[in-house]
Amino acid sequence: MKNKPLLSASKISKSYRIGAFIKRRKQILSNIDIDINKGEIVGCVGQSGSGKSTLSRIITLLEKPDTGKILFEGQPADAKDIRFRKSVQMVFQNPINSFDPTKTIGKSMKEPFNGFSMKYDKEKIELLFDRMRLPLSILSKKPYEISGGMAQRAAIARSLIADPKLLVLDEATSSLDATIQFELVNLLFEIQEHNNISFFVVSHDLELINFMTSRVYVIYDGRIVESGNTKEVYNNPQNKYTKKLLK
Repeated sequence: MKNKPLLSASKISKSYRIGAFIKRRKQILSNIDIDINKGEIVGCVGQSGSGKSTLSRIITLLEKPDTGKILFEGQPADAKDIRFRKSVQMVFQNPINSFDPTKTIGKSMKEPFNGFSMKYDKEKIELLFDRMRLPLSILSKKPYEISGGMAQRAAIARSLIADPKLLVLDEATSSLDATIQFELVNLLFEIQEHNNISFFVVSHDLELINFMTSRVYVIYDGRIVESGNTKEVYNNPQNKYTKKLLK
């Protein structure tokens, strides 16, 4: 019997009301189906404005879809369920803005413990900082006082405090230069292997998706136009948009 996906989203659609005077709805996602298995690194690639970030926010339940359902470990996902919120964490594109600028990194690291009613564990913070190659000295600094690379590694460390089963990386390396990106990706591979955690990697960076993922969804204008084994999709694209994207 085939194992159930860790997370599955089916028939997901989302639109927003736009316009200051004449209100209308703009369709962002249409009839999206995705599966993410335990311990798997799955990619979602497409141009800016294709709906990637909206999909990320919906599968983490930061936003509600208009239609469709999300299952986590075979059960309906609920944003009020603390088990789901601990299990599915998101890392955003802008590392500096993901922290409260008025708080030190150390105070921000305490937020997951408070939010999930967990006892503060200083040793866990130290362990995560060691794994992310971060000096403990930045705990006393505010986010704008450290580099973007350090801030993103700190954001990832914070997302790992609750021992999630799925990490959604929404353009998490796009604001970093090439060398820092490469270092961060290698650290993510180490974390993924050590924790057997699943990643959903959302990016417009074709090379990153090819390097990191085993399966990929290609999204265009809010629809999944192609999916499958990453190497197979890249080497033999079937959809005309995918072919154009990979040129």
